[in-house]
Formats: sequence, C-alpha cells, structure tokens
Amino acid sequence: YTYRKVPMVLRPFQQPHPPLWYGLGHAAGAEWAATNKVHVITNNTCEASAPLFDRYREVWQRKHGGGPTPKLGMSRHVI
Repeated sequence: YTYRKVPMVLRPFQQPHPPLWYGLGHAAGAEWAATNKVHVITNNTCEASAPLFDRYREVWQRKHGGGPTPKLGMSRHVI
C-alpha cells in the first residue's frame, strides 16, 4: 500500500525499534548474539541450552564488562 499526505500522529513507542530476538542453536550463535547485544531464545533441551547460555554470558562479560545481560529464553511447543 502507498499512502500520501497522511499525517502520522502516533510515533513508535520503542526506539529505535522493538527488542531484537535471535534464535540460538549453537555456540557461534551465542557469540554473535552476545557481541551484538540481542536477546536469545532456543527450543533446545535444558541440557543443550545450558552451555549455550553459559557461552553467551561469557562473551557478554568479555565484550561488555558485565552488568545485566539481555533476556535469555527457552520456548516449548505444547500440543
């Protein structure tokens, strides 16, 4: 769609954009996500997720000097 001469009264609430979430499945992804300060989510098992989250925290500490990390999440499919 293209709209012309339509006033934009409402402005985006989250600046500059909503939080980014990155699907996490391997250690290299954990490194990229921590380096780029994005939230992560995985659907791995708890046992497989723990080392990924540990790697994320390790890289975060090294790159950004600690402080609160972005959110780390696990998703589950419920049938």
